[in-house]
Amino acid sequence: MKTVLKDNRVEQIDDAALPEAVKRGWREVDPISGLPITTVERAAQNQLTQENERLRKANAELTSKLDAAEKAAEKTRRKAADKAE
Repeated sequence: MKTVLKDNRVEQIDDAALPEAVKRGWREVDPISGLPITTVERAAQNQLTQENERLRKANAELTSKLDAAEKAAEKTRRKAADKAE
């Protein structure tokens, strides 16, 4: 559900209905501040969301590679310790 504002009227609408409501002059309202969200702000928010998701995926990939490298290093250490004995 999205909160929209027009002529000091506030209504709740479905997410899917938002684009049509904006075309009719309604403005989406930020749920925290209660202030209208502009198109530029929405575009910036979408861009940040996409960048955040990209970084999350990259972090997960790097964490996976780091875990694999740490396991390989531990295996190598054990082999070296076994040979030293």
